[in-house]
Amino acid sequence: MKFNVKLVVVFSIPFLFAEYVKAENEEWTLTPLGAPGTLSVPKEFPKKPHLSDQPPQRPDGLVLFDTDCTASVVVRSSVKKVRLLAEEIRWHLAEMTGHEVLLLDAPPSNGAPFIEVGTDDVPSQTAILKIEGNKVTVSGDGSGVSHAATYLLESLGIRYLWPGKSGKVIPKKTRVVLQKISLNDPPQFKIRDLRIPVPEQIRSKETALPFLGIDIPTFTKRYREAQVDRAGNRTFYQWHGFNDFGVIDSNKPSLQRTITGGHYFGDYYAKFKESHPEWFALQPWGTRENKYKRPRLCLSNEKLIHEIIRDRVAEMKAHPTAYAVSICLPDGDRDAPCMCPKCRKLDPINAPVIDFSYYNPERTTKKYVSLSDRMLWFSNRIAEEFVQECPDKKLKVFAYADYVNPPVRLRPHPALIIFNVEGELNNPETIGREVASVAGWNSFGNEIIWRPNILMALKAPVPQNFARQLYEEMQLFRENGIIGVCFDCFNGEFINHAFTFYMLGRGLFNRDRLTYEGQVQDWCACFGKASGTMREYLDLIESAFTQTLAKHGGATELIESYPIEKLDKLFARAATEATGDTDSLERIAFLRKGVTAAREFAKLNAVWRSGDWHALFRARDDYKDYVRQTAMENPATFNPIELGMSCPYLRGRPFKK
Repeated sequence: MKFNVKLVVVFSIPFLFAEYVKAENEEWTLTPLGAPGTLSVPKEFPKKPHLSDQPPQRPDGLVLFDTDCTASVVVRSSVKKVRLLAEEIRWHLAEMTGHEVLLLDAPPSNGAPFIEVGTDDVPSQTAILKIEGNKVTVSGDGSGVSHAATYLLESLGIRYLWPGKSGKVIPKKTRVVLQKISLNDPPQFKIRDLRIPVPEQIRSKETALPFLGIDIPTFTKRYREAQVDRAGNRTFYQWHGFNDFGVIDSNKPSLQRTITGGHYFGDYYAKFKESHPEWFALQPWGTRENKYKRPRLCLSNEKLIHEIIRDRVAEMKAHPTAYAVSICLPDGDRDAPCMCPKCRKLDPINAPVIDFSYYNPERTTKKYVSLSDRMLWFSNRIAEEFVQECPDKKLKVFAYADYVNPPVRLRPHPALIIFNVEGELNNPETIGREVASVAGWNSFGNEIIWRPNILMALKAPVPQNFARQLYEEMQLFRENGIIGVCFDCFNGEFINHAFTFYMLGRGLFNRDRLTYEGQVQDWCACFGKASGTMREYLDLIESAFTQTLAKHGGATELIESYPIEKLDKLFARAATEATGDTDSLERIAFLRKGVTAAREFAKLNAVWRSGDWHALFRARDDYKDYVRQTAMENPATFNPIELGMSCPYLRGRPFKK
């Protein structure tokens, strides 16, 4: 490809950049050239979940403990992980009843009730829970055994509200009766990912730990300890079914562990910029130079497509047990998508109009059509030849950003697994838009996973409740065959988001088919006589969140109107109501730390808005001291691995009035 280049020096504070004439026969312009599409996709799902505010009333099934009998736990396996799960069940029963509960290798000879834990040759991740005579069976395949164990313990009244000891709710009972329950099902959500930030997975230059003066190995050890209520027990996340594919090993195929990879092509520019510059996106200034680390591709280039096919086939043959490999386009950066004529011919002129942002060199936002059909043409071309070499295998793609809207012209190839990234809670105009997007993509019959960045919400470290929409949409998606969820932007701030994070777990299974209101009632009951006040707490922090959004406010607006003192009074009342109830008081004290978090952040915010550099330095040091102390005492309160990386109050200059 021949470029006529003329260097013109242009000063634009703070940028110094070169402006180039257009590449020969190519013009970067926002004019779609594609034929109009005729596809019409639904914006709603056909099925609505049927839920209840109250759990189902079941008759008694088997008495496990009373004055005449004491149940035991029997392990039907020599596998260490299965025995650990059986021991976890035994420990919970002992804690609940105060009895000595035995862990046995064979059923008791005296005819006493027992819970048998093992594995079975059943479909992947199937959970089995049943009562037969004096035996309760907890079994299944792989993570399904863990799901059955959780359902058993929760059926007895146990709850896991957040990581660590204070989050585990174990009611004390002298008589324990298991109701007639029966379970023999694989999970409806086959993929249940929560992208949890952990120290060893984040390079030190990207984490806030050194910035906060926290030693990474020391914090890592403390972090691991804080994840469980007792050594050997499952974590909060595994209890609820997130990231649990290794809790019990299985030789059955599982999507949970065989769809890997996210944004791909990160190394393509370094590999091919010299030999194939035409493979990369034409930029507004007329060259195909990529300036940033996430390359933009020319999706209409056939030779690039053939290289990708060769690459992806080789990857799949090197890992034959994988179900899918990624062809997800790189995440956004300052380089613009390609607007060469061939790429624009892939954009139907009647595609939905979107706000299209690019840099030249400063950020510019104009109107253009959705790039979904362009992305699908590119992905379909790869899939067509990929499946010839790798039948029964799939390709992972994102529906994301400029290509999150359903297409209007092309249907996705059946070999594409679509991870839909639509969903955010920081703009009232876009809230709920994910339902229409996911419903539209789902109508083509492809496997769909909901993978939103929605947990960012409003980036203020204060108590927030944005669980209602997440939970209700998860129920809707489950009912309509969405096969999985994958939540990114999880920050681990349980003193601020405990209820929301808990509700993510409830949304995965919800075997008792409870509404949001039913789940709220159940959660509040874990605080004993303070249950009514804790309901007020949830409503107050939900109201603060929704009112800020209604005003198009962000983190700053939320904290400046945040009801800190009202919240503190609620916790003081709750503590009084729970007098004498040690466990409830401990849980109330854990969540009350969120008031301190809000108060400390409000101080920092006020100084930041004052514009005083010296005062900001002092306030930052004070806030860092607070976060460091709080995180090291219990990393489930704050997980500061990513704290501050996008917070202007910690890293940026003072607010300019």
